[in-house]
Amino acid sequence: MIESSYTVQIDNRLGSVATVNGDAVSADYFDDDNIAYYTVTSEDGVVFNNGNRTEQEGTQVIQGPRGTILQFKIRASLELNTSTFLFTEIGSTSRLDSRDGTGTEVYHIDTIVRVTGVTTGYTIDIPVRFVKYKAT
Repeated sequence: MIESSYTVQIDNRLGSVATVNGDAVSADYFDDDNIAYYTVTSEDGVVFNNGNRTEQEGTQVIQGPRGTILQFKIRASLELNTSTFLFTEIGSTSRLDSRDGTGTEVYHIDTIVRVTGVTTGYTIDIPVRFVKYKAT
């Protein structure tokens, strides 16, 4: 069984699904908890056929037929880009340390993006952290 389409779920308050080129993908619907549901296929520019059938160091470790590749970006919502409201309401603050030992205070929100294969029903939860610089 090969997946040809996937359902992607993300909290619509935080972000949306985009192609690797940054083009927006249209949501199918939003549930009562403001979770956006996207059904994506190769026509959306995020599902690709993995035609590589040989074992190559660094790219493929199992010989034989391959499934599809799901590749997308997450676009932060306008609210996350323009304000700190959601960061202070449902997020937290932390410190990002740089290599030279200095640190920067940032806001962050941890969430989950759920991807489900339409054909097989297999699901994976992908942890995502939205980070915003905390101005002093």
